Amino acid sequence: NLSSSVEYYRPYVSKIAKLEGMEDYVDLILAVMQVESGGTGSDPMQASEGPFNKKYPQIPNGIKDPHYSIRCGIKGRRSRMHPMKVASGWH
Repeated sequence: NLSSSVEYYRPYVSKIAKLEGMEDYVDLILAVMQVESGGTGSDPMQASEGPFNKKYPQIPNGIKDPHYSIRCGIKGRRSRMHPMKVASGWH
């Protein structure tokens, strides 16, 4: 089960997932968020140290904007699931 903190982000995750071609994976993305942070803190996707964080220090919990964390986390998930599409510039 997802916490209410994670469910709070469902509309935003759905929006960004659709933009990134990941709309079929919203539940997976939310499950990752549940495991990573329970939907709490400023880096709910724990994406600070990932390659898509270009705005904040790449240290644990370096991201200070949960929406930015979600965008980076979804891009990271997409790159692991569809590496050829990312390499070719698909987004």
